[in-house]
Amino acid sequence: MLATTASGKETASSRRASTSAIHRPNWNVPRWPGRRIQTTSNGTAGINAAHGADRIYAGDLVTAEGTARAILRQAPAVVTLVAIGRSNGTIRADEDELCALYLRARLEGRQPDVAAVRTLLATIPPPPNPKLVAAGAYDLKDREIAAEVDAIAFAISVRREAGLLIAEPE
Repeated sequence: MLATTASGKETASSRRASTSAIHRPNWNVPRWPGRRIQTTSNGTAGINAAHGADRIYAGDLVTAEGTARAILRQAPAVVTLVAIGRSNGTIRADEDELCALYLRARLEGRQPDVAAVRTLLATIPPPPNPKLVAAGAYDLKDREIAAEVDAIAFAISVRREAGLLIAEPE
């Protein structure tokens, strides 16, 4: 899920963006022992396509509240929420769309039912390709972690620096 903000203008994004490297700092998160590493490939493509945005946030359900607070602090004229999906945005992903709806509700000042969100998330089937699981590309614990709605109080802002996308807690 990608959130961008702009000062009074819509930002353009392409669904056919190329990927580039994202620097991922080692964040120590007390809720989970060790480090939380957020990885993305489709998200990277979406972030890379967000040219012209004043701010970019890499969002998920875990950081939704922190992301909403960060966006509201900026009071932008325009907020664009993009549910990236899979295969560079060519295939819709239910969990991304659920996250975008949840974040929109938070931005509008509503308090969505977190238990209902977790229940809905649990009904979404995992990736249909068992080779992903076998290859270690999809850890079955990811679903549990993704269901920890609003568990982390910060947003993940993304900026460009020397040709790289840098993700940092905000």
